[in-house]
Amino acid sequence: MNQIAAALGVPTINGPDLSHFSYAIQHDFAAVLALLLVGGGATMYLSYQLFRNGGGGKVALALLTVWAGVAYQFGLVLIFLVVYLALFYRGPRTLTDRALLASLGAAVVSFVGWFVLLLSSPDLILVEVPLVMFGFPAFYKYLLRWLVRGWPLMTVVLAVGSLWLFVRYLRNRRDRTSLFLLGALYVPALSSSFFESSYDVEYTLHLYPLVALIVAAVIWKTSALVWTYLNLQRAVSRRTLFLLVITGFLLISQDTNPAFAWKIGERTYQSEKPPFRNVMAFPFYSDYHPDIKGVSNYVKNKKSDGDNILVFAPNYVVQIVDFYVGKVDFWVTVEKKKKRRGIMRNGEILHYTSSCKSIIHSSRVEEMVEQKSGALWLIGDYRTLEESNPWFSSSKIKKKMRSLAGNPDYVARDGITFVKKIP
Repeated sequence: MNQIAAALGVPTINGPDLSHFSYAIQHDFAAVLALLLVGGGATMYLSYQLFRNGGGGKVALALLTVWAGVAYQFGLVLIFLVVYLALFYRGPRTLTDRALLASLGAAVVSFVGWFVLLLSSPDLILVEVPLVMFGFPAFYKYLLRWLVRGWPLMTVVLAVGSLWLFVRYLRNRRDRTSLFLLGALYVPALSSSFFESSYDVEYTLHLYPLVALIVAAVIWKTSALVWTYLNLQRAVSRRTLFLLVITGFLLISQDTNPAFAWKIGERTYQSEKPPFRNVMAFPFYSDYHPDIKGVSNYVKNKKSDGDNILVFAPNYVVQIVDFYVGKVDFWVTVEKKKKRRGIMRNGEILHYTSSCKSIIHSSRVEEMVEQKSGALWLIGDYRTLEESNPWFSSSKIKKKMRSLAGNPDYVARDGITFVKKIP
């Protein structure tokens, strides 16, 4: 599958995790067999309904719902349910459709069964079970976790607003506003969730204005209901009430407090940043603003022709140093990152933006230190040198780089990024 995706020029598909099937079969075969029988029974009943009453689209979605539940892919179950209602809802009687009830019944049985089976697995704890059951598509990893951790109150309002807009659309199929808001947010978010990603928060920032629009729509609707049911027509206009409510929401909510926004403009390189309301969420690098420009300008002004620049830091540091200095010669990394961030040129893998060479062995570092042609400028940061930082897994090279980084020639304004000249 990955080779097909690569041939088509699309990202690697992030398929569902079915590894827990094997454990369940080995340790509780009877329970798995019972779930398969539930799925088989629901399939036979739905086939009978198709033969008797037709409705191929309804039955197809119902079958997909049944077997997604049997395979403990309940994220897909929710998607199929939403699609079913969006296509076939014609009033409250739709909720009694036999195809819908049969698929939901089988999905509920599968949910209970798999929850118990996964909870009994020694590899999972209670909070991890829902993450496995709703792990595909990776909507939680891609977007939802950043909203929950960084903007919890807005996430609650977003959930309420999404449900309200969906019900509003079901009642009025001409309501294009609801369809646009929901589609503009969830279609790209879910589509991206089907592919492998580093799941960094910066890749979801383009969706935040849509979240704000849905939240604003909920507040507008709430203020309109208050305005109507409390008979405030003579006291205040509906627009004025909305402005008052939205201002109160901004002031009360820790999510959107203007004082927090004001502090952003006063940050320095030493200011501590929140871990999730950020363009970077990796713990070792999210709480400070790296002064990459400072170390780059220092090297640019001090280096001589023939000197080499070596970077021991994450990939984005290589790109920014290359932008300010004009070149990077070497990047210390590991085999996996070398391939992921590299392109093949003349039989050699080079960094995909700076064209620098990657170093993955400590012996190569020692060779560069011992060379006599020009100085070696080491650009790194103390966070990457930490033993517990999982970004760089080669402890041997990390130990070597730590020995070279002592007594740096320049420490940037963040107090973490540094330059060491090795003559």
